Amino acid sequence: MIRNISLFILVWFLVANISCSKQTTLPVSEFTTVFNVSFLEDSENSLNTSDYTENARAIQIVGDSLLFVHSRGNNKVISYLLEERGNISSAVYYRSYSAENYIGTTAQDANGHGFFIREGDLKRMWLFNRTEIWEFDLEVSGDISSAVFSDYLDLTDYVERGHGIFFHPNGTYLYVDDRNKEMIHQFTLTTAWSINGFNAYTVLDISEKHEAVRAVTFHPDGLDMYLLDTDLQQIQHYKLSQAWQIETAVFYQEKSINLSNPRSFTWNCNGSRAFIMNTDDGVIYEFVVGE
Repeated sequence: MIRNISLFILVWFLVANISCSKQTTLPVSEFTTVFNVSFLEDSENSLNTSDYTENARAIQIVGDSLLFVHSRGNNKVISYLLEERGNISSAVYYRSYSAENYIGTTAQDANGHGFFIREGDLKRMWLFNRTEIWEFDLEVSGDISSAVFSDYLDLTDYVERGHGIFFHPNGTYLYVDDRNKEMIHQFTLTTAWSINGFNAYTVLDISEKHEAVRAVTFHPDGLDMYLLDTDLQQIQHYKLSQAWQIETAVFYQEKSINLSNPRSFTWNCNGSRAFIMNTDDGVIYEFVVGE
């Protein structure tokens, strides 16, 4: 059934994503569990991606139904369908896209790390190495094998050793972590959802708390930011006094994770589950918020 997925199934995934985007959650506090890293517990559910990936890095889950993995070792993106919505153990291989003609071919000669797909329509995705970002349009919504290159942006003058990327829900801001500079970069894009240029730029210094940041993501309301630190084996949680403006962020709390080489972190759509890619074994581990 999954191997011969129909248009009906794809539409179902898009509807699932839209239903997720319309969910509302309370602001994160000591009294809430969703999107609260202090409540995360290992669910003992996982997905081994090593049959399709090498040195896997960034992950993103859309609508609790469609999962994407950026494979650094072979510069591919792999997608999985969750046969049981929200259950990562039910994921089966769906599509792949090779970016070997783009990533790793420039002067920087760096293989891929970051990945982001526009969740509203699943028609545009971005791949990132350490300082450069490539933009692709998907001819078929959600089908990464239909991706066509559309744009490129070199951030070498700003980013030294980035890994994860994240876009504001309306596409106006691009966020990039930076391990060497120990900061988060925020770029205000000239055109929403396009990397053809930016007209403002700001940073957040995270040097007091981080050693090796490798992922950045946000609560849907933009008032909470989450960073993954590989060396410290922690998810670090920041509060923003002004939504989506990283210069207003202050450290809030942290959560230790017992994984050998965590490289990417993401929430599901309602903050009841979180997923972490452990590069050493190519396994995505699921965590749930306890009571």
